Amino acid sequence: MEVKVFENIEEIKTEINNIEISYIQLYDQIMFNYSGMIERYELESSNYGENIFLAHIFECRGLDWSGHALYKELRYKFNSIQDLIGYLINKHNITIQNMNGNFPENMPTQMDSSIDEKIIFKQNWDKFIIDFEKGKFLDNKLKLVS
Repeated sequence: MEVKVFENIEEIKTEINNIEISYIQLYDQIMFNYSGMIERYELESSNYGENIFLAHIFECRGLDWSGHALYKELRYKFNSIQDLIGYLINKHNITIQNMNGNFPENMPTQMDSSIDEKIIFKQNWDKFIIDFEKGKFLDNKLKLVS
């Protein structure tokens, strides 16, 4: 079992961000032919100034006629850092051995996101177009292209 030691809140935010990025990359790689569970994480603030951690579970159902992903979204809300950590421990099979310092009951206001999903989608779409033009998705035995 992997042991994670978080020294401060920034390290927890980084861990969450890394998990989110890995799931986004996985989603981009398999979005055309995969049906399964895709997990995403976000930090959101409510209108009341309380910070809430949300875990989004997307069940991918393929693409519609216009190329948009069809999915069902499940949302899990955590009101405290303790609840969030408990979820990470159970879901990702990690053990938090030591946490130095006092953490706030609520999450910080915002998490810096260094990832732009539109750019990632465009890069993957451009790669798909190139691969498609090269015939990577065609079975050469079918002789569909002369």
